[in-house]
Amino acid sequence: MALPAHLNKRHFPTLPHESVIIDASYSRLCYAARQCLVCHSNKSIAGYVSTLQHLWTSNTSNSNHVLPCLCVRTALDLFLQVKGYPAGSEVIMSAVNIQVSPAYIVTV
Repeated sequence: MALPAHLNKRHFPTLPHESVIIDASYSRLCYAARQCLVCHSNKSIAGYVSTLQHLWTSNTSNSNHVLPCLCVRTALDLFLQVKGYPAGSEVIMSAVNIQVSPAYIVTV
């Protein structure tokens, strides 16, 4: 992930990687932290689930097939299992920003 145009390495000289910079406002980060710490009622959780189901399954809001996963590796592993490639198959991919992914994929 590249730094936004208005930032560069001299703004963050002690950071080892560019990808640790979170492109969000302080108020958004505080809101996210607060939402993690608040106990939500079953009614509000059901509302969130219903909204997400509608967004992900409605043909008008999203014409693509959607499969929410916890991480890229989970999604990629699931995809490769479903495709049923024989053992030892090679999978060509590009621009995946996980250092161990290529080794992981080759051993599938």
